[in-house]
Formats: sequence, structure tokens, C-alpha cells
Amino acid sequence: MVHLERVNPSPSPIHSARESEWAKVEVVLNAATRCSRETEFIRVACGEEANLGQLGEATASPPQVVP
Repeated sequence: MVHLERVNPSPSPIHSARESEWAKVEVVLNAATRCSRETEFIRVACGEEANLGQLGEATASPPQVVP
């Protein structure tokens, strides 16, 4: 009969590396989301939202040719 000793395993290097990578991804995503919100706030505060809408309308229809 083989006697097995129960040991608390330490996290494997692969598991730790994955956790570390996910932590980095989370930081980047949070920063990107925050930056996106700040950019949107600045656009609205400066009135660029209306300008961008007008630009979209102007480029959405093809130019008219007057004979």
C-alpha cells in the first residue's frame, strides 16, 4: 500500500501567469473605457457632437450635380 501525503499545492506558474495577464488586460480595458468616457464628455461640452452629426449628414448623401 502506498501512502500519499496531502500537500497544499502552490499555484502553478501557468496559472499565475494567466492571472497576471488578465490583471493587465483589466487595467488596460478600464483605462480605455475611462478615456472613451472622458472624450465623449469633452465632445459634448465643446459642442463637437453637433458638428460631427452635421458632418455625417453631409457625407451620407451623394453630391448633387446641377446641369
